[in-house]
Amino acid sequence: MIASPGHRLPLAALLVACAVLPARAMSAEAEPDRAGRSVTAEVDVVSRYVWRTLAYSDGVVVQPSATLVAGHAELSVWANVDPSLLGSERLTEVDYSAAWGLDLGLLEATPSVVFYTYPQVGGASTGELQLELRRGMADGWSAVVRYATDVFDYPGASFTTFGLDREWTFTSGGSLALTAQTGRGSRRFSDAYLPGSPAMSVAGVGASWTVPVGRGWSVRPHVDWLEVVDAEARDLLPAHTPLTLGIALGRL
Repeated sequence: MIASPGHRLPLAALLVACAVLPARAMSAEAEPDRAGRSVTAEVDVVSRYVWRTLAYSDGVVVQPSATLVAGHAELSVWANVDPSLLGSERLTEVDYSAAWGLDLGLLEATPSVVFYTYPQVGGASTGELQLELRRGMADGWSAVVRYATDVFDYPGASFTTFGLDREWTFTSGGSLALTAQTGRGSRRFSDAYLPGSPAMSVAGVGASWTVPVGRGWSVRPHVDWLEVVDAEARDLLPAHTPLTLGIALGRL
């Protein structure tokens, strides 16, 4: 996410928060070691940087990420690199996230915190508290609710997503994941990121196919389509980019 620079979050607070609540994995299916720890890494080449239907690049970007998993806790770092820019300006964003998985019986809950930082600006522009609730259903499908709310520069700017997802694992070690979702941002979210727009509703689908290529490496082509439902809000988008394509190289 890219937002206008605002109040800065001290680096010490960022480090403490990341140490207390470790992060949600951004690349899946790591095998833990005997101590229950694992590290995964991925480099994703995407046709355009799009966040909640808002485009933040004019073309192809590279998005590396790494995740440390320790039991129910996860720490992760994600970055956006825009090759169309020059020198150090290419690194436009580095995000740090932390999460904890909770088994609530009928539900799986994952509270998390995300800090969005911009190296060319310095400090953290903003951050979100997030909560995911997941419920298993028939035939391997899961129902998912995700809620995110800004807690720094844009209090009250929230985004809620309802979705269904399913993953098929193959004997070859690969997997196929499908998702469908609908979501809605609060009016404050629109005021912060798309001024003049009504509260924004979205709907979309996605697919991701992980193919092992040996020696712990995998290739993951993926496609996502996410559209703004409301025509008035859609007409205000600086760039209308519902479809994004990508291919990621991962190391487990």
